[in-house]
Amino acid sequence: MVLDVLNNILITLHIINVYHAQPKIGHNLYYILCYKPDNTISTALVGDFNTHSPLWSLTGQTPSS
Repeated sequence: MVLDVLNNILITLHIINVYHAQPKIGHNLYYILCYKPDNTISTALVGDFNTHSPLWSLTGQTPSS
């Protein structure tokens, strides 16, 4: 979802909200990692990225358990 903040008719800020539904293996963040923002407009990329580090799981537990 993208929210554009306007000043009269000019866009002054893009707020981009992302929800990443993590698959069982890997990630689906390619579209975010490849995103090239407009250099003339400030952009805030925010959201729930649901990333996971193997260091966060107890031995023998599935990720995010």
